[in-house]
Amino acid sequence: LIGKVLTGELTAVKSEVLFENQADVPCREDVFAELLKRREVIEHGPGLYSLHGTVAKMFRSLDENLRKFALSQNAEEVVYPVKIPISTLHKSHFFSNYPHFANFVSTLKENSDDISMAAKKIDKNNQGNFLEHLNRPEQICRSAGCVHSYPSFENQVVDADFSKTITMQGRIFRNESSNVKSLERLNEYSMRELIYFGSKDFVTDKLKACLDWFRIFLVEGNLLGAVQYANDPFFADNLATLQFFQRSQQTKIEVRMLNPASGNHVSVASINNHGSHFSKSYNIRFKDQNYITTGCVGFGYERLIFLVLSQHGLETSKWPLFLRGLLVQN
Repeated sequence: LIGKVLTGELTAVKSEVLFENQADVPCREDVFAELLKRREVIEHGPGLYSLHGTVAKMFRSLDENLRKFALSQNAEEVVYPVKIPISTLHKSHFFSNYPHFANFVSTLKENSDDISMAAKKIDKNNQGNFLEHLNRPEQICRSAGCVHSYPSFENQVVDADFSKTITMQGRIFRNESSNVKSLERLNEYSMRELIYFGSKDFVTDKLKACLDWFRIFLVEGNLLGAVQYANDPFFADNLATLQFFQRSQQTKIEVRMLNPASGNHVSVASINNHGSHFSKSYNIRFKDQNYITTGCVGFGYERLIFLVLSQHGLETSKWPLFLRGLLVQN
């Protein structure tokens, strides 16, 4: 691996397309402007939007259908907190790989002087220097739902036939900075995740079932999109090695859909095989001392709904029956 990276072979590794669906989609207009005009999407700040009316109903219908899919895989439903301790994330080397995702959580120091001074310095333009009155952050807002699942099994030793599927739905936080654009890329968004624990074969089979779901979604929905191997934008020192590993080992797959108006190919979902990365970080083993395998699948709700609207327009009565069944409540 080191030799390949140092000799520049990394640059030759491309994102291989597993499946691509070509479709003659009816919409080429900027539906985002119309959604804002109708107030079905309302902006609350950079990368912060709420969903209303028909779009909110699509959200609920999509989640109901994906929840049924998760339950068909015998998933256990869980509710995780939004925040996660920094000390927990250190165990899986989060800040070596994704420091740019972090949204730190803090509070004012618990004394009247600091609270009073901070209140005076926090002005309406957010220009006042009040940071010295904050406690040292001990938590961040989660950048993925699955980050809670692995420490939940920390130091467990499981039987050889152990397998577990978990599903959760909730808000996810990223620091997208200036990359925020319509509903394509947000600082805060909603996601349903399916998380798998077990043998290598168990995780592989479950991820394949999710891959098949996405193929059907693109074909039956008459959607312009592709399923392809990809890599995360790992940060700084880990960039070359970790991107190469993901691409060469084919551990991350993305579902990308085209926004005809902007020309952007937007990732609406990801399928991830972690191997033993998290089980080693949190010491989750079989009784024979081998580490278990984990994997996860994430569905980005705002992106997925927005890309369907961008390709098929706002008149849902003209959509393919499959999409209407998935996103439009009766």
